[in-house]
Amino acid sequence: MKRFEFALDQVLKVKRQLERFAELEQQRAAAAAERAAAARQQLNDQLARVAERFTSAVGSAMAPGQWAAASDLTERLGYSLARAEEEVAVAERHLRDASQKRTALATEVEALQTLRQQQWEQWKRDSQKAEQGQLDEVGLRRWMTARDRRTSDSLQAGP
Repeated sequence: MKRFEFALDQVLKVKRQLERFAELEQQRAAAAAERAAAARQQLNDQLARVAERFTSAVGSAMAPGQWAAASDLTERLGYSLARAEEEVAVAERHLRDASQKRTALATEVEALQTLRQQQWEQWKRDSQKAEQGQLDEVGLRRWMTARDRRTSDSLQAGP
């Protein structure tokens, strides 16, 4: 019997490779989301420090230039924080998309592997059945040859 061949082997190989690429993309997306969240946290911390300085300065005299600089700083921090929030949202969306893509590819690979395993098991059963058929045929031929010899020998020996 010929050796086992899975018709979708090339598809399986490509899907496995795509799954590995998707895994790498998911890792990159996770790292980008972590960086964006860390940048957002740094801005939150910086804004908290500025707010703490303002709170401690309440009731004390500040020069108009100091107030203007502090106000400008908080405004820039607020803008930066809003931008950081957007970057976090984009990074998390990208991570979700990458995770979904990887999950879909993993499901396809698993389905193809299962199909391959089932076809291999069926091929194995068919091979064993064919081999058993050949063995049965060889056994039958030997039995028939031996029977024919006994018949021939008994005919030659006479009554």
